[in-house]
Amino acid sequence: MLLWFPNNNLGVENKMIKKLLLHFIIFLFDLESFFLRFIKSKSKSDILILRTDNIGDFILWLDSASQIRKRLNGNITLLCTSAVASIAKNVSYFDEIITLDTKKMFFNPIYRFKLLKKLRTKRYDLILNPLFSRDYFIGDTIVRNVCAKRKIGFGQDYNNTESRFIKLISDKKKRSKILSKLLSKSNGFYSSLIETDNEDKMELKRNAEFVSKFFDCDFKASLPKLCFEIPEFNQVKDYVVLFIGASQVKRNWGEKKFVNLIDRLSSFVVLCGGDGDIEIADNILRSVKQSNRILNLVGKTNLLELCSVINSANLVISNDTVAAHISALVRTKSIVICPGNFRKRFHPYDLDSVSDDLKQYFPVVIRHEMDCFDCAGNCTQLNDDMEHYPCIENISVDMVVSEINRLKQE
Repeated sequence: MLLWFPNNNLGVENKMIKKLLLHFIIFLFDLESFFLRFIKSKSKSDILILRTDNIGDFILWLDSASQIRKRLNGNITLLCTSAVASIAKNVSYFDEIITLDTKKMFFNPIYRFKLLKKLRTKRYDLILNPLFSRDYFIGDTIVRNVCAKRKIGFGQDYNNTESRFIKLISDKKKRSKILSKLLSKSNGFYSSLIETDNEDKMELKRNAEFVSKFFDCDFKASLPKLCFEIPEFNQVKDYVVLFIGASQVKRNWGEKKFVNLIDRLSSFVVLCGGDGDIEIADNILRSVKQSNRILNLVGKTNLLELCSVINSANLVISNDTVAAHISALVRTKSIVICPGNFRKRFHPYDLDSVSDDLKQYFPVVIRHEMDCFDCAGNCTQLNDDMEHYPCIENISVDMVVSEINRLKQE
């Protein structure tokens, strides 16, 4: 019937369709949970930990993961994305790794039902969901449907859930109302919640807070360290890594600025990035003055190979993405070009308890401060003519070169 609205009401019609679509998605998840109740658990297991977020978030959690391993007795199963599996399998914190595809988990009901059915055949003593930004459709749905004596999660932030339907519900008040209902509902999936505050807090500290409150101990966050050997990268020597990719185009510093920067560097350059950055890399190679002093590895490395490349570099210069966190993990100095979506959560690193020797490996943050910072990616200053967020656009090549020169003098 919505399709029969007159043309001048198309805007209203679209909003109603989007709202109905969101409620239909929520209904489908509820319906799946109803049918999953009839699947009985066949075996017992000890502990299930959920880390269904991105690579950088996972790296920032490794320090806390080591403490969880030390303080819990029993077999620990980690449910994580396939993107982080190579690191998860090489650290000694987990006895079993189960991987999931978060896109399929959200969009593919057959995939989702099969995964939940597999998990539900086991009855766990404990499920931990230590993500500060919980996702109703991923982590909370798993907690809801998997059997366990105790289910523990963080009790506050819901940014990951909001980001899933921000395009469906543009009105912030209506979105907040739906979020509030979902949060209240999903809180009931847990035996207890680790309560925290909404203050700006670096992710390393937030992860440590979960450990401290769950185990009732005084655990101070430290800088995660790669605790297994990786292959040595020896294709070139004495080089700078430029990680040219970003999760969104508008968060990217831009290929023209990377070209300008390369032309001003005296070092050999290794370009890194994902499959989605191949075109940008090709454009950069065509535009620089001396392409013969660039090694292009964009789209050609897996996660462990990227760690190896960064480990052997003199310096890493990166958009606000995983490369900066890998640099800290392998103890390589780095410069990160940051937007203002999260002022303090991921950068700068804020750890009072570590030595000065370790602090030198904190990523150096370059930002253009604006009044609208902490927008969580919902930029209010952006218009259709802008290729990048204003807070990124206003970071000049001179600012980056200045930090490079400062690091050389240290």
